[in-house]
Amino acid sequence: MFGISVAIVATAVVSRMPIINADPPPPTKTILLIGDSITVGHDQNGGWRPILQQLFNSVGQPVHFEMLAGGGWSTSTTWPTMTAALLATHPDWVLYNMGTNDTGDVAGYEQRTDLTVSAIEQMLPATHIGLAFIQYSNAQLPGLPLGEARVNDALYRVCMRHSFINTTNIGAAFGGLANFQDMQSTYLDAGGVHPNAQGYEIMAHKLYDANQVRMAAAGWNITPIPYAYPPLTGGRPAGS
Repeated sequence: MFGISVAIVATAVVSRMPIINADPPPPTKTILLIGDSITVGHDQNGGWRPILQQLFNSVGQPVHFEMLAGGGWSTSTTWPTMTAALLATHPDWVLYNMGTNDTGDVAGYEQRTDLTVSAIEQMLPATHIGLAFIQYSNAQLPGLPLGEARVNDALYRVCMRHSFINTTNIGAAFGGLANFQDMQSTYLDAGGVHPNAQGYEIMAHKLYDANQVRMAAAGWNITPIPYAYPPLTGGRPAGS
């Protein structure tokens, strides 16, 4: 009887223990954003940042943004503090979208962008690097789209040197490279340089889609998110 009574008591105690089936949430990932007023989200309540945040939230991957970005910034603004920003934030992903303010110094842009990618690769080899070709401004703005085309050419050369481009199938990215060159002026605001609300939405999805496969392979809790892209018929400006 003693043995039976102990068994009964033990069963009663176990029955009161809570059953926890929920898995712990995945660890929060830190994303360092390097950019200019487009990254800041000029006149659009944060631009693509809150939309990208919502995309990560929708698949259950917590993220935290750090920023090295400001209106009118160029690579000559960000490069001097790049090392400090990397060491201070230790990001899981660096998202680099610069160039609109570098059209007057394309050679400098290429050099500083190359140095930035090299610094990340050497200092934080486990950090994912995401780059983006810049969107072209309205063709009515003298010289700006042509300068932006030269910036995108420079970024392409950086990508080739750092294996962001599949050299056996030119145009096919290894990953981490978003292309905003096909976003025509329909997706710009009245000023002709910054995206409008729909433009920022497209950018957020392009950034997510360009990086999702590589980040999932690195252990991020993310999956593809279907998105019906509107017509994208933009391209390099005439004469470039």
